[in-house]
Parts: sequence; C-alpha cells; structure tokens
Amino acid sequence: MISSIDRRKSIEGMLFGIAVGDALGLAYEGLNRRQILRRLRRRPPQYALVSSRGLGSDEIQMAGMTGQAILRSVCKSENFLDSLAWSFRWWFVGLPFGIGLGTAKACIKLWLGFNPENSGSRSAGNGPAVRALVIGATLIGTDVESRIERWCQLSALLTHKAPQATAGSILLGQAAAIAIMDKLDRDNRLGVLDQLIELSRNDEITELLQKLKPCLEANMAPARVAKRLGWKKGVSGYMPHTLTMAIYCWLRYYNDFGKAVYSAVRLGGDTDSVAAITGGLVGLSAQVDSIPDHLIAEYGDWPADLAWHEQLASRLTEWPHGEEDILSAPAEPFFWPGQIIRNLLLIPVVIAHVFFRWLKRCVGR
Repeated sequence: MISSIDRRKSIEGMLFGIAVGDALGLAYEGLNRRQILRRLRRRPPQYALVSSRGLGSDEIQMAGMTGQAILRSVCKSENFLDSLAWSFRWWFVGLPFGIGLGTAKACIKLWLGFNPENSGSRSAGNGPAVRALVIGATLIGTDVESRIERWCQLSALLTHKAPQATAGSILLGQAAAIAIMDKLDRDNRLGVLDQLIELSRNDEITELLQKLKPCLEANMAPARVAKRLGWKKGVSGYMPHTLTMAIYCWLRYYNDFGKAVYSAVRLGGDTDSVAAITGGLVGLSAQVDSIPDHLIAEYGDWPADLAWHEQLASRLTEWPHGEEDILSAPAEPFFWPGQIIRNLLLIPVVIAHVFFRWLKRCVGR
C-alpha cells in the first residue's frame, strides 16, 4: 500500500508534470518534427511563449477542473459530472486558448442545455486524456477505486462521444493507477505494457500498443517508434495516436522526466497534449522530485500557478474527506475572473507568436 507521503508526491508530480509538459509543448504545437529539430538544434525544448516563462493551455486547466470536480463530488458520480460540466461552461466563457474544436462544440452544447452525458461531439480527439490521469491517480487506493472506469467514461462523454476517445480515456485512467501504485523499473516495463494491452477495450488501440513491444525491448528512441508507426512528421490529436506515443515515452524514460517530455515535444504535431500526458505519467511514477528545478522555477502561470496546484494535490491526496470537511471546504479556492483577465492579455501574445512563426517559415523557404 502506498504511503500518504508518496501518494502526495506522485499526485503533485502528476499535476506539475502536466503543467510543465503542456507549457513546453505549447510553443511548438503544430510544427512537424523537422521544423522543431531545425529550431532547437541540440538544445532541449524551452518555454518560449512569454519571455521564457512557462504558461499552460487547455491541458493543465482541464486537469485542475477535474480535480475540483472530484473534490466536490461527495463520492457520487452524478455530482462529479455535474460539477465538471459547470466548470467547462464557465471555462469556455473565459476564452481559453488551445481548446480543441470537439471540446469547444461540447461547451456550446452544454450552454444550450444538453445533458452532460450527451453533450460530447463525435470526435475521437485527446481532450479527455489528462482528465483521466487525474481520475485514475486520485481514486486508486480509496474506497471508490472501482469507479475509475465509470468516471473516466463520464469525463470523456462530456466532450467526446467517439468510442476511441472513451476507450483511450479509460485506459489512461488505468495507466495512472498503475503508475502511482506500482514501482516502475527497467525489468517490469514490458509487464506494464502487457497489462495495458490486456486492459484495452478498443481494437485499434490494442494493435498500436502491441506494436510498441519490440520497440520497448530494443529501447528504441520515441522518434524512431513514431516513424515506424507512420507518424514521421508528427503525432496527431487523435486519441489512439496520442496515448500510444505518450505511453511509450513514459515507459521508455520512466525515471527521467526531462528525457521523456523533451522526446515527446520533439515528435512534433500535437506537442502540448503528448508532452502533458507524458509529463503526468512520469510525474506519477517518478514523483515530483524528478522534475528539473529550473522547469518548476520558470513556470509562471496565473491564477493557477504551481503553488495552487500543490494545494490541489494536497486536497486530492486526502480525498475522500470526512463529512465535516466535505461540507465546509469542498474544493480548493480559485479566482475564476483571473482566468478571463489572463486569457485576454495573452490573446495578442499568441497572435504575435503565430505570426512570427509563420514569418520564419516563409523566410526559410
């Protein structure tokens, strides 16, 4: 049984890992592998959106909302889903950048009065992925761990109806549970992969994970694996593709946060999602101390900074709480208007970043 101290370090590592991976990948999102390598040369990926300060996008924000929904749930599925749905409604009003088309459509449907279990778009995108990590890591080892699958399913259906999205979300929730409960090392990595293959309920995802086995046995670099799977230019936001490479980066570099996340960013494509999922999984298995100090020190988001996520991790570690705690302090306080102010201030920054990236591409032709 995992100790309370280790549990907190793992959940904190997951939230910090999602935040750092999201921020590192954000500046390179949409670029192909060759463009990223040309830009970085031999340097590791860096925060590059605002004065080399780390700023998260939709991935870490959705992770935080999921944690809050768990705290407000009083261990009831309907409360969890209702809280998450309202968080998404108000989050959408805050003009989040980086939001996927499928998630945006779902938020509009929620405001139009659709039932949260039927508000998802027919998309197989990776939007539910980081939410599943938070669910799996928080519920495992508690009296309600049997609800991991159901809550991952509800979280996925809120925004994405496609079976690949739901199956991928459930599998990532189970991967998070394995990451926090089992000591991962070089000798049992293949065993964990076999376990995930057995747990998979989608034929496409199962087939992709099976193709990882010889690659992991040979300790192939993630870039070679992506090329072998046909994703030479980059990894798409399609759930089976995203989770396959995130799981591989995690198992390949299970105790080296930097190598795992840097490798995920260098793959190209949907870099913030792949890096955020990878960072969350490695943060769970290697814990918060594995994250390089400079990446934590240079992360400068607001109002949900790393101090806020540290407090959220503390609350999730102790969940489910006693009756008095549930009634008096159901969630970590959060200054929602600050999210709107933040996004409005960042809109011109993001536009300028996209423009100069396009200009560099034109000059390089």
